Amino acid sequence: MTKFNFTFITLTLIALSAVAQEPQGKFIADKRTGCKVWDPYYSTDDSITWIGNCKNKIAEGFGTLTWFVKGKQEAQYIGMMQKGVPNGKGKYSYADGFNQDGNFFDGEFLNLSDSYLKFLQKNTLSIIDSTDIFVNDGGSKSLFYYALAPKDSIK
Repeated sequence: MTKFNFTFITLTLIALSAVAQEPQGKFIADKRTGCKVWDPYYSTDDSITWIGNCKNKIAEGFGTLTWFVKGKQEAQYIGMMQKGVPNGKGKYSYADGFNQDGNFFDGEFLNLSDSYLKFLQKNTLSIIDSTDIFVNDGGSKSLFYYALAPKDSIK
């Protein structure tokens, strides 16, 4: 299989599997420190704790993020944050026992190797989800996909 075919197939699979809507959430603050993280599916029942660095009151760098719903722990993320979202190596552990361990990009678990993450681009489409096909996205109408941009030009 040629390098071009492998790249094209990889890009197509990522684009098809990652088409979803950009959620409409908001930043939520740790009540103790005031440090904020992005809550993509914001509810007034949500709360967090963040143990780690803050830059301009936004979680940044390595740390531990714990999510609560109505005071009950629902999930914990240990890893890298950038601009208040998981970005880089990390692990999410959920109350139901499900885990995601690997690489995150803009808050999404993609688990690509480090060598590919630097070429990953998020592309927002100009069309909207007018039929509400995607659910659990906070009512967003936005659509996007991820693509791996080749480091060399295609000939």
